[in-house]
Amino acid sequence: MITKDAKLIQPKTVVVGVDIAKRVHWATVMYEGMPVGKAFAIRNTREGFENLLFTLNALKQKLGAHSIVVGMEPTGHYFKPLAYFLANTGMCQVVLVNPYHVNRSKEFDDNSPTKNDRKDACVIARLVSQGNYFFAPLNYGVWAELRNSNAERLQLIKKRWQLKNQLTTILDQFFPEFADVFKDILGKGAIYILTHYPFPADILEVEEQTLCEGLKEATTNRVGQKRARKLREAASHSIGIKEGLKGARNQVYHLVEQLELIQRQIKDVEIKMAEQIEETGAKEGRLKSEGKQFWSAQRQDNRQQTGQAVTTATDVPDSAGISGQKPRDEELLQIPDHKAREPTGRKASINSGSSQDDQGNARGMQKTRVLRWKQSRQRTPRRQIAGCIRQKSHSGSKRVSKDSSIRAANG
Repeated sequence: MITKDAKLIQPKTVVVGVDIAKRVHWATVMYEGMPVGKAFAIRNTREGFENLLFTLNALKQKLGAHSIVVGMEPTGHYFKPLAYFLANTGMCQVVLVNPYHVNRSKEFDDNSPTKNDRKDACVIARLVSQGNYFFAPLNYGVWAELRNSNAERLQLIKKRWQLKNQLTTILDQFFPEFADVFKDILGKGAIYILTHYPFPADILEVEEQTLCEGLKEATTNRVGQKRARKLREAASHSIGIKEGLKGARNQVYHLVEQLELIQRQIKDVEIKMAEQIEETGAKEGRLKSEGKQFWSAQRQDNRQQTGQAVTTATDVPDSAGISGQKPRDEELLQIPDHKAREPTGRKASINSGSSQDDQGNARGMQKTRVLRWKQSRQRTPRRQIAGCIRQKSHSGSKRVSKDSSIRAANG
């Protein structure tokens, strides 16, 4: 998120803009809104980073600056080594700028759309000095581990999706009816068939009992005789092509092997992520995100233990000693059952300012309106025909007269 934050950019602040590359970065120093010296190169090595620190420290002493802010463009993953190195020194604050802003702002200095590393470094420094930056999302400890694990999981899921599409493409050509027998081609029964009998010719060569026994063993008796019979029927009426079966069979075997490997890898990564989430102490938040089942189970357990029910937050005592403070969830679970639920929103404001007679009159008027609406919905066909019918067209709504509607109804 881009912030217009001027807290970091105070008087006597050295702003450094760095254009990130794979091997050599380029940096420009700006002080009090004006460039200081020429752009200089930073090699993506430890020696290059240490030379940068020495240069910045010398400039800070020479200019009498109080702080240093280094801004850079998040170019892929290449910015991370320099960003972590500078952040760990504690000598400067690392921020990032939006690459789109850099691209749109490069014509301000020389009225030219040309692009080079020195120019981009100056543009980045200018954007940071104007407050157009956001803080670098650098993670440490278990949070860095969790971020990497999540990135790996997303990559594996993407690969699984790609392999599944490749497998579906082959089956659509050689065995289109396979999807009618197995809805999920990654299920245990489907994987067993694809590994041993992937095509109709292979299925028709074996007996139905052999298929049944294999499916039962692969699915722990969840799939058996009925599925084997349906599979043989689909194979006998298959319209799949019969040329190139050897190459396609080898391709299916390799795809299934890769899918099984990715499935195991995803499970391993998810186990590690669960352990990392527990280390962060965010397990409760993860359970909350699963929906209403978590909280309904929590409330049910509390009712069974204490014999109490849950109502709104208005009945919760102010245990923190601060009036109007939002109660904690554990406090919401300890409200006595005899307290009634209080209305909220507009109804609460109406009820609080009116007497019981006014409330009764309002309910009576509401019932009358509902009754009239029901009566209007129960018109006779003759009244519907005699009424004015609104027909909707592309040009707008059009009214039809009473006589024309009656003639149209009578045919």
